[in-house]
Amino acid sequence: MVLTESTTDEADLKALIYGGQCVAFVGAGISIPPGCEWDVLVDELATNCDVDANGGLSKAQVVDRCIDNGKERLNGALRTIFPRHIARLRPALPYLHRLPFKALLTTNFDPWVHQHSRREHYEKCFIYPDLPLSSTGISKALYYLHGYFDPEDNNFDVERLVFGARSFEEAYQRSLLPGFLLNTFTYENVLFVAFNPKEENIAALLRGSVEQRRRISSRGRQEAARRVRRFILWDVKEYSSSEERALAEAAIDGFRSLEVTPVLYDKKGDDFRGLEEVLLQWIEEGDLKERPSPFASGFDIEGEKDRR
Repeated sequence: MVLTESTTDEADLKALIYGGQCVAFVGAGISIPPGCEWDVLVDELATNCDVDANGGLSKAQVVDRCIDNGKERLNGALRTIFPRHIARLRPALPYLHRLPFKALLTTNFDPWVHQHSRREHYEKCFIYPDLPLSSTGISKALYYLHGYFDPEDNNFDVERLVFGARSFEEAYQRSLLPGFLLNTFTYENVLFVAFNPKEENIAALLRGSVEQRRRISSRGRQEAARRVRRFILWDVKEYSSSEERALAEAAIDGFRSLEVTPVLYDKKGDDFRGLEEVLLQWIEEGDLKERPSPFASGFDIEGEKDRR
């Protein structure tokens, strides 16, 4: 059971998903977990590249130091280490692909997102820095916002990824990415999964999209100014202290300040099996909505004959 502050919010979100009117924004938490495991990954890369990961640098700056210390060496380490982390993919991703999202955006750069997608649903795949919009906005496609890693590509170059500090600056200040995301956040309903939209680059774009919608609405463009919703699937747990609960409530208040509505669920342990259960429940509910009546009554059959 999804634990939400408002069952109406959950119902609104599901209606948008089932109607193909919601974009999924999937973070690195789906394949390469955030937090300590991500830190372990960067530390392992640093060890392979003879870089001090504990010298007061951010993890993104450590990646830059690895590049400066020998890009080819880092590329080789990535080919060895990335697949090991990719193999930890949780079952949530196939479930996400079974829901009829309008498009799927991801900050992952592993091939599993593409490999698990349904080609009949996502017609195209776009990879940073090539992030086009059609005449009607976002396409029915997969978008790799931070690049794509193919371990079979002998010409792979880490600098194609938004991974180090310099690449983040390039991506969010001098590429098509911020314009693409600003347009998406302004005109599309979005569900964040395994991604915290309070990340500084995304939060700035969300605030910008709120301002853009206000400007559009003030000019009387009613169709363009239709309400756009942003949601986040956010896990809750039993809090051992009032301080923990206060931090969780502050996080939710932070989402609401960005006009992102939290839909809360119980993750049921560190393996996040609760997330898979929520997505599977939504899939089953959607299947029931689409299922035709199994039988027609004799009266209905006779009526059909008369109409013929």
